[in-house]
Amino acid sequence: MEAINYIRINQYDGTGTFGAGARIGPIYYRTYQYNYTINAGSCAWMGLADHALGGGLAVNAQGELITINKTHEPELYWALRGSGGGLFVIVTEFKIRLVKAPPLARRFSSIWYPIATKLVMQRYQSLLFDDKISNFSNNLVLAMGVSKTHVEISILYFGIEFDEFNKTISLLLTTLPTPNRTDLYEQDWLTFVYKSSGIDDDSGDKPISSHSLDKFIDRLASGDGQINMGFNSWDGYLSTIPADETAFPHRHFKFGIQFTVYPNNEQHEQQQMNWLNQVYLAIYNDSTKYSYVNYIDRDVPNWMNVYYHTHQQRLINIQHMYDKNNRFYFEKTIEESNRGNQHIFLNFYLASFVVVVFFIV
Repeated sequence: MEAINYIRINQYDGTGTFGAGARIGPIYYRTYQYNYTINAGSCAWMGLADHALGGGLAVNAQGELITINKTHEPELYWALRGSGGGLFVIVTEFKIRLVKAPPLARRFSSIWYPIATKLVMQRYQSLLFDDKISNFSNNLVLAMGVSKTHVEISILYFGIEFDEFNKTISLLLTTLPTPNRTDLYEQDWLTFVYKSSGIDDDSGDKPISSHSLDKFIDRLASGDGQINMGFNSWDGYLSTIPADETAFPHRHFKFGIQFTVYPNNEQHEQQQMNWLNQVYLAIYNDSTKYSYVNYIDRDVPNWMNVYYHTHQQRLINIQHMYDKNNRFYFEKTIEESNRGNQHIFLNFYLASFVVVVFFIV
């Protein structure tokens, strides 16, 4: 796919046509030249096909080139938006409706030492779960990072009215100890997305309990090495789309957690994996037990339910319709039943191990 990387912008109808191997970073750059962008993530080096499958040109299991959209192959169009890559067909080209790039990205961050970790995590959750406290617009994102050395909350704002941004900062800092460091800066959209590369997630339908937070913090402090947890709010526009409109079912979560560990060598890898398991298990019971299919996991038990939830049977039917001979088989192919082994799920991604968990109301 890497060689199919063309980027074509139609500024008159606000659409972009992209080869499936085009990387997110160059797409951001080219679209920004016309004051546009795409709805995508922060991993600028990822290919578009891996990042977000949708309607476009594809090669089916019989080697035929077909067009997939709302009117041509609608069931396949539904499945490709959210069920992950490598299934059903090989997508070679995407046509995407572009959106206007925000004129400015504003970011506020506060950092505390580990002694404040529990208080900060609880305050973050209260902001996301209590609608009486906060009812954020689609222009605002709350993110939190937790490690052995510090905890950090970032407020990202992409709108032009700053009252909501300033109000959210005040809500965040209320009842919390004074941060050890704060930063506030503004950037143009392209600079912001280029500096925000990262990996993503795990999810939940209720706040992490006080008891689980205590275990989580203790286990985090007990290991030798570096584990980073990234908390990303999943509310806003994502939750306004009906769960059955696409194959992606996890639309009503409040936030996701990304666990990342960086082993130095093969011997260190198993030690770090064991540590990551212990940290993750501390909050596992408070999570939804669902995960994000783009961080496919080799060990997750009952993975069809973990990734696809209520959409399992429809996806099985579509797989039988378009690839009945299982030409696109791989270990996590859509199938009637699966027998994943009973290990906690750990996602392998380049040099990092990532776990994605969701939390909802």
